[in-house]
Amino acid sequence: MARKRGRPRRAGRLEPGLGMRIRWNGTKVAEASLIPGAPGRYTHVAMPADEKTLAAIGASVTGQSRARLYVALLVPEQGRRGLRLCVRGAPGAVRITGPVTACADFLVRQTQEAMRRVAVQRRRAGDAAQADRLQSMAAALPAAKRAGDKEKRSGSVRAVSGGLPSLGRHT
Repeated sequence: MARKRGRPRRAGRLEPGLGMRIRWNGTKVAEASLIPGAPGRYTHVAMPADEKTLAAIGASVTGQSRARLYVALLVPEQGRRGLRLCVRGAPGAVRITGPVTACADFLVRQTQEAMRRVAVQRRRAGDAAQADRLQSMAAALPAAKRAGDKEKRSGSVRAVSGGLPSLGRHT
């Protein structure tokens, strides 16, 4: 029986990632969009497997960084085909259009799961210190997201200044 299309499986578990609309230009990605009605084929975009990119994505999603998210085609030499979430500067990276805030909570959970998987790989490779650092980063992601959300809801400038119209005036 053929497996249904959807998220790719890796070692019996679903691989963490995000579904988005991808418009192709031949064999290259022309546009990646989180907007549901955007043109293109709905495709699973996997999370990266390196710590530096995962940390950058985590900072972007939690509001600690204003870095944009990108999608890049996996290099065929890696033995796998598909798309990966990445940051600016990756070869063949295409910027994701659409509001990331709509799926931010889901993306935090997916980033957290990907960080934990990389931590397990690091621990198996004998790098326990790096694995512990990744585990603590993964555990801190939801709290950082809540803190970022609370900071955004802090109120207007006038409410923060106590209602005094003194901002920008020199006395």
